[in-house]
Amino acid sequence: MQGHVPLSYLQLLERCLVRHGLSAGSLPGGDPQPDATPAQVDAGQPQLPVRQWAACLAAGQTAAGIPAFGLRVGELVNIQDLGLMGYVALSCSTVGEALMRWQEFERLSYDVNPVKVSTNQHGVELRWGDEHGRPGQLVDECALAILMSTVRGITGDATVSATKVSFINPQPADTAPYTSFFGCDVQFGAHQTEVHLAAAVLDMPLRQPDPVLLKLLEGQAQSQLVRLPPRDPWMAKLKDALTDMVKSGEGTLGEAATRMGCSVRTLQRQLAKGGAQFQTELDRSRCAQALIWLRDPTLSTAEVAIRLGYADQAAFTRAFSRWTGQTPGRWRKQAPLG
Repeated sequence: MQGHVPLSYLQLLERCLVRHGLSAGSLPGGDPQPDATPAQVDAGQPQLPVRQWAACLAAGQTAAGIPAFGLRVGELVNIQDLGLMGYVALSCSTVGEALMRWQEFERLSYDVNPVKVSTNQHGVELRWGDEHGRPGQLVDECALAILMSTVRGITGDATVSATKVSFINPQPADTAPYTSFFGCDVQFGAHQTEVHLAAAVLDMPLRQPDPVLLKLLEGQAQSQLVRLPPRDPWMAKLKDALTDMVKSGEGTLGEAATRMGCSVRTLQRQLAKGGAQFQTELDRSRCAQALIWLRDPTLSTAEVAIRLGYADQAAFTRAFSRWTGQTPGRWRKQAPLG
């Protein structure tokens, strides 16, 4: 089973246990601890392997002896538990805008199976498959409870409900807690896990919108995201190819296919299979390399732009500002030289 969740999720578990008169020390095996050294995101946001998170939730459910234990854990989430992703969502203007950012930066708060988002006249549909394994009902229900509780928290409306929820996992003995929490019928044994929200929910305003802060936070989130390793071997190979291309100032789909040893059609098919887009992956590689070169005091911003294949510094500045929310010059003033 692949993937990670924020190490701060253990605090959610502990709060839930305390609410039920227990402590982390009462779990089978004692107080849960992360495996060796947790995976680090960028400047040090620690992560917990999802298989260990699943084991902690299972131990908590055994100790507490209550159904739908993942819901009870997830409903206690606060913005701090989500780290940078939580503050990005909080700074948005509407629920719809926050969900767009959630999709873009999901790996910073839930790096298991990628979310697929689609919108229509009825609202938005978020779906998760099992490309990287099935972490189990407790992990899945906790993740959806965190999502719903976050929407309720950032809008200040505890009555927000879903229009449809389904889980890829088998049906538990008692489904009433799920219907009560999500405010709709909940299905089990589906071919994917999904949650639907009505169009009216997407338009709901948030409590603390801050477009200036949002732009800064998006830049920080993007800087963290480009440092995450790819989710699968094929994407890892593509990332290596794109890194080499970026260093050579190349940037076309055909050049990437040549370096991958495949046709353009095969490359496009593999990207679609992984829910990825070539331009997005190329921009992430360019951003990652730009951050490295901008830390080099011997390189001017103009030289970095040329190395990345941009026609001029202005074009690079526009792209970098779009990626990070800051100009290269401002970023250099804040970043340590390497």
